[in-house]
Amino acid sequence: MTKRKLRNNWIIVTTMITFVTIFLFCLIIIFFLKDTLHNSELDDAERSSSDINNLFHSKPAKDISALDL
Repeated sequence: MTKRKLRNNWIIVTTMITFVTIFLFCLIIIFFLKDTLHNSELDDAERSSSDINNLFHSKPAKDISALDL
């Protein structure tokens, strides 16, 4: 009877350790990707606004077409 209890305890412990390890690894990946994608999105938005600003300073508004944007 004690062998069976010990086996069940080991199964529970190893399952919990595996679950916690995978869960923490996934959290690290999610937070890293969130920060990376957020920074990339901010860089793209700043570059786009800078490009539009430069376009409006280089051409009159009546000469700007939809393709220029």
